[in-house]
Amino acid sequence: MTTSAPRAGTKAERHAIIQFLQHAHRRAEGHLEDFEAALERGMIDEDPCERAAAELRLHLYTEEEILFPCASGSLAGAIAGLKDQHGRLSDLLGEFQALVRERAAIPRIRQALFALNNLLAAHSATEDLGVYPDLVSALGTGKARALLREVDRADLPSGWICSARRRPSGESQAVSN
Repeated sequence: MTTSAPRAGTKAERHAIIQFLQHAHRRAEGHLEDFEAALERGMIDEDPCERAAAELRLHLYTEEEILFPCASGSLAGAIAGLKDQHGRLSDLLGEFQALVRERAAIPRIRQALFALNNLLAAHSATEDLGVYPDLVSALGTGKARALLREVDRADLPSGWICSARRRPSGESQAVSN
């Protein structure tokens, strides 16, 4: 990630932590907007598609592997729902990328982009308005600050798959990037 993790302590600092987490959503959405702008001009530009995919996958990874494991039991239901959304986002992202890479018909790409944008918007709202503030409150500012430093340094491991799409131990699963 490219943004430095904020300090925490006061209400303003807790708000800064939440904004830091939200910024990953905005970056992915911005890349998708760039793709859509090119699409409106009749161009299929893979670059913003790939940047959005990389940003979104890294975001899902940091949530599932760094942030969510530290959440308290009171957030378990919300986090289970978010992990399910991560699976659907991964599916839609994979479908969208495949259509872009094969240079499918623009209406098909537009339909896939619409579905991805709609789910991403709903997912972002759930995290931004509920889970992130609750998570920061539950963790306390010191632990939240430490976790954000870890998130800020994170790199997506090759072949990582969100928890909703992992097969039980011993079964293999193809990875699409």
